[in-house]
Amino acid sequence: MTPHIAFVFPGQGSQVVGMGQMLYEAYAESRQVLDSVARVIQADEKPFLDILFEGPEALLTQTRYTQPAILGVSLAALAAFRSQYPEIKPEFVAGHSLGEYSALFAAGVLSLEEAISLVQYRAQLMNQAEAGAMAAVLGLDQLLLEQVLAEISSADDCVVVANYNSPTQQVISGTPSAVSLAAEKLKAAGAKRVIPLNVGGAFHSPLMSMATEVFAQRLGSLPFQPAQIPVITNVDSQPTQVPELLKEKLSVQMNHAVCWSQTMATLVEQQVDIVVEFGPGTVLSGLFKKTFPSVRSYQVSDPNSLSQTVAGLREHLNGLSVSV
Repeated sequence: MTPHIAFVFPGQGSQVVGMGQMLYEAYAESRQVLDSVARVIQADEKPFLDILFEGPEALLTQTRYTQPAILGVSLAALAAFRSQYPEIKPEFVAGHSLGEYSALFAAGVLSLEEAISLVQYRAQLMNQAEAGAMAAVLGLDQLLLEQVLAEISSADDCVVVANYNSPTQQVISGTPSAVSLAAEKLKAAGAKRVIPLNVGGAFHSPLMSMATEVFAQRLGSLPFQPAQIPVITNVDSQPTQVPELLKEKLSVQMNHAVCWSQTMATLVEQQVDIVVEFGPGTVLSGLFKKTFPSVRSYQVSDPNSLSQTVAGLREHLNGLSVSV
């Protein structure tokens, strides 16, 4: 049986000081990607690549640097993989929140320069948005979670589901007071843990509405290309290739829940049985392993993981000549 492959890309939260450095040193293709990001992202404190490779962590975790850094490392990993393993083409691509921009690049919708510019602008808007809070909720039924939030959320003091990461892991987002109250109520309702996240904004919530409107204007001026590979989009978990639909969905992504659990289910429904995650960390491949253990999950973030991924793929893709 022919394997069905998807490429996936992580979002904010997967960053770590030093990410991408080994790719930068080992592959000219990766170096070209990261140099392109560095030319756009002009950091005040020190050169962007120094922040990426050396830190400090306090700088790297600032949204204005985190988002382009994760985009750059994800696309540097993809570039290294493509240079070593050009025969492999995914049938679908998807990205978690910020990772959707990497997916759009991988599908041919955006050029590298367009992806970097959009992510830079997105990071600036999100960094300037109204202060808020977020928390991860573990071990609570999704419907019960939504019911608790609906009972305490209001127009002035809102809290909503920001990420549906898996059937037993969600992230909530909103005003600090509403998120704090929700944490108490959710623990009382049976959540195993509610973990505050170290973020400055209420991402994927109504508090991002103004930023979303401004960002939509920027998107309107860009000529998206038809996706060469279907993109499973965050807002509805549906395969999408039409440029205007991709643009429309991306424009509301900032204040809409990331439907990653549903995205995984869609990929499985499409008979995907191999997933390769490109970028720092193993969050997405880990979610696949836990939720859909029959799907073989791989990850590429450095030369060693690239070699391991290629070795694993060799077992399932007979007849391909691979040079590592």
